[in-house]
Amino acid sequence: MWDRVIQYLAGLSQRERWLMLLLVFAVLPVGLFYGVVLPLSDARDAARREVADAQAVEAWVGDQAAVFMAMKGATGQKATTQGAPVGISGIEESLVSAGLRKDVAQLANNAAGGITLRFETVRFTAISEWLTASAGVWGYDLTSFTFERGKEPDVVAAELNLVPAQ
Repeated sequence: MWDRVIQYLAGLSQRERWLMLLLVFAVLPVGLFYGVVLPLSDARDAARREVADAQAVEAWVGDQAAVFMAMKGATGQKATTQGAPVGISGIEESLVSAGLRKDVAQLANNAAGGITLRFETVRFTAISEWLTASAGVWGYDLTSFTFERGKEPDVVAAELNLVPAQ
C-alpha cells in the first residue's frame, strides 16, 4: 500500500507535492476541527444550558412550594380531609367558582376510582389557591401531582390524581 502512495507522490510535480503537504498538515486538521471538535463543543454547551435550565426549574419549584406552604400556614388549614367525596361534578363546580374551569384540559374518572385532573396552562398561584381552599372539603386525597414550568412566569402545566379519602 505504501509503495502505491510513494509511486503516486513521485509522479507529482514539486508544486503538487507542496500542495499535498499543505492539504495533509493544514486543511485536514482544520476540517477535523470544524467537523468534529466544534460540534462536540456545541453539544456540550447545549447540555450545560439544559442542566442550568433544569436547576432553574428546580429552584423555581422550591420557591413556589415555599410560597404555597406560607399561604397554607397563613390560612391555618389542616391537612386532613373531611366529608364524603364530592364527585367529579363537585370538583368541576369548585373549578368554576375559582375561575379555573376554562383552563382544564382533562377532568375524568380513572380506573382506581379516583379523578384525574389535567391543565395544559394555568397560573400556579391560581391552582395553588384552589388546592388550598378545596383540600379540606372535597373528600379526596391528592395521591400524585406533576407541575411543569410554562414559558411565562407563574404559568405551569399540571396534572393531579385524586382518590377518595380513607
